[in-house]
Amino acid sequence: PVRECDEHEPPFVVQCGFEAAELLLRHLYPESFRPASDDPHQDGTLIAFDQAEFFEAGQRAVSLARVGYAYVPASCAVEQCRLHVAFHGCKQHVASVHDDFIRDAAYNRWAASNGIVVLYPQAAASIQNPNACWDFWGYSGPGYYGQQGAQMRAVKAMVDHLLGR
Repeated sequence: PVRECDEHEPPFVVQCGFEAAELLLRHLYPESFRPASDDPHQDGTLIAFDQAEFFEAGQRAVSLARVGYAYVPASCAVEQCRLHVAFHGCKQHVASVHDDFIRDAAYNRWAASNGIVVLYPQAAASIQNPNACWDFWGYSGPGYYGQQGAQMRAVKAMVDHLLGR
């Protein structure tokens, strides 16, 4: 369920009179930005994929879920599309709020009509990371904040895979 602006409880997707996803995507891709799709479920497909191939299974500190998701607009079958990575917030991973963030944060509405594939990598809860946050304090090891961080290396591998590298 989408919450009202002053409701700070799961799934933490709030309705505040503006669409943050629109503002972000419009800023990143300003040229010929088109209106949102009325039915992103019809205009694209949400795909679950195995994230485990992008990190070492024995590397528990990476705190990534086994399954990640990607929204692929139908138009991407016939035209080249862009790629956007949408990181969920703390307590917004699928194991906690199901697909509420993926379906209700509005990325898919705008992605469907603007030729943008959205990658939704999933962090996982762990002893070091009980709220399934993306690492912003160092629980995944040295270099967590940069390109050499375990989570960022895994997400980069997902991006490379989607881009066919």
